[in-house]
Amino acid sequence: MSTDYNVFICHQGSDSKRNVVSVLKGMLNSEGITCFVDFGMNKGTDVNFAIRKAIESSLVDIVIVSKKFAKSPWCLKEVRQIMSKQDTTSTPRKVIPVYYDVEPSMDMNMATSKWSTDDETKRWIEDLKALRKLRGFEYKTETAFEWEELSNIVSEVKAFLISHDIIPSNRDDAESTWKMDMNPYYGSVFLCHNKMDTQRNAVSVFRGILGSRGITCKVVDYEKERDEMKLDVEKAIRNSTVQVIFLSENFVKCKDCLEEVDKIMKTKRPFEVKILPVFYNVPPSDVRHQKKGSAYDFINVESSTDEERKRWAEALYRLSHLMGFEYNTEKMFQWQTLDEITFGATNRR
Repeated sequence: MSTDYNVFICHQGSDSKRNVVSVLKGMLNSEGITCFVDFGMNKGTDVNFAIRKAIESSLVDIVIVSKKFAKSPWCLKEVRQIMSKQDTTSTPRKVIPVYYDVEPSMDMNMATSKWSTDDETKRWIEDLKALRKLRGFEYKTETAFEWEELSNIVSEVKAFLISHDIIPSNRDDAESTWKMDMNPYYGSVFLCHNKMDTQRNAVSVFRGILGSRGITCKVVDYEKERDEMKLDVEKAIRNSTVQVIFLSENFVKCKDCLEEVDKIMKTKRPFEVKILPVFYNVPPSDVRHQKKGSAYDFINVESSTDEERKRWAEALYRLSHLMGFEYNTEKMFQWQTLDEITFGATNRR
């Protein structure tokens, strides 16, 4: 059996396109599963026609129901086509609802638009009620670890496609896009970050990409894996060949993070190390100059001494001059950005 796309992802763009949808598409593609999302299309493409054809051909439809979803006539029209095709074809198909920061019991009467007729609104409400009866997933950004949560969805898609002989159950590892031609020089990646800003989103996905490509990633106190709390930080830094530092808005509020940066910048090793700063929603100039009133003003560090602040300031100053990545979550697609950072961290010298 063949199809143009294995999976279609229906979503409301401003709610989810640059984060979970970007990552979910990347994870599915990396498993050899073709996936349609309405971005990255060639210029001149008839978007409406492309979407209709993609829904028609897809075998699995993932519907990301988010806060603005039921107010989008485009999303509701896609759901209408998705639910309608279930009764008009003998081809095995599956619909997976994902409730993204909304309750499955959300008010279906929200499904209305100033451009819709009463009949359209009635059908949309019926479609959303039918969708709610299907087995799906609840995704809460405040509690979910992004990679781990989306892996559950990917596993369900894979199981369905394998059970219907759409994709092989045992792909040759040599054909897997997860595999990377790694230089034996690289041992492990040490990742420094402020948990409050990045642990459940960017760091979760970055760890996942590295791990799925056979690269060991050491993260201090990663809550999803309690054994990581026992990590010997100095040893992990000393033995790692790549160190990635996510410099986020609340980074300097964490004394442990600052101490890790100080150790990274001072540790002497018998081999060359790649140190990669990621400026996560902060400009490099803030990290470099640490001006009064900025996020990197050391007044934000409680109970610190002059000696400590001097060490941290010097370490951050030196770090800010290294070639790294600027990551703006409002402008960049999460999967593409983190995949680029992964390549930057692990490519051959």
